[in-house]
Amino acid sequence: MKDTKLEAAFTAALLETCRKAELTTGLRDPRFVGEIEQRGGAEAMHGLLKRHRLSPWFEALAKKGQLAASPEALTVQSKYGELFTDDEVNECFEALLEAGWMV
Repeated sequence: MKDTKLEAAFTAALLETCRKAELTTGLRDPRFVGEIEQRGGAEAMHGLLKRHRLSPWFEALAKKGQLAASPEALTVQSKYGELFTDDEVNECFEALLEAGWMV
């Protein structure tokens, strides 16, 4: 059974993360944000990861040394672990580490 409270919490946190990423980077991605609002944050991230893609702000946040503010950093938080497969979490974690993120 899905934990709808956890999914709702992740969606709210992801929308806030995206809003902050937009302010930090100056980049907007209404399509991705709309997908989060329509399908939920976990489903939106599943879609990205299924295609082996990173969030629209990942590279810009990496250049600013602010990867902790990325959707990928939110996805690897242990409190959201049951929403994602180990492979999805590992994909985000590896991308973060390769880009220089320090835990």
